[in-house]
Amino acid sequence: MEEALKAPETVKCLDLSMQKLKVVPADVAKLTNLECLDLAFNHISTLPENITSLTKLKYINLNGTRYMPKMPSVLTKIPSLKRVDVKDHPEWSAATKEEAKKLLPNVNVVTEEQVNSEVEIKIPVAK
Repeated sequence: MEEALKAPETVKCLDLSMQKLKVVPADVAKLTNLECLDLAFNHISTLPENITSLTKLKYINLNGTRYMPKMPSVLTKIPSLKRVDVKDHPEWSAATKEEAKKLLPNVNVVTEEQVNSEVEIKIPVAK
C-alpha cells in the first residue's frame, strides 16, 4: 500500500490479499484509477463507503473473507464493476449466495469454482 501511494494515479491493480486486515485501508480510496482490488483471505466483515470513489473498479476479489456474512451492499454503488469473486465461503448458505447474485444483477458474481469452457492446448516440449 505504501508503494502504491507514491504515485496513486498510476495504480491499476492492488493486491492486499492475506494481510490479516480487519478493515480496508482508507487510503485505497485515493487510488482513483484502480481497476482491480484483491482483498482475498482477510478478516474484513464489510467494505467502507469510501470504496465508491473507485469509479473505475472492474474487479474485486473477496475470496475467503470469512468474516463477511453477506455481499456488501456498497458494491451496488460502483457501476463500473464487472466481476466479484466470493469463492471459499462455506459458511454462506445457498440462499446467501443467490442473494449476492441478485444484489448485483449486472455483475459476474462468482461463488463457486467455475470450469473453464475453453479447451487447454498442451504443446509438447522437444527434448
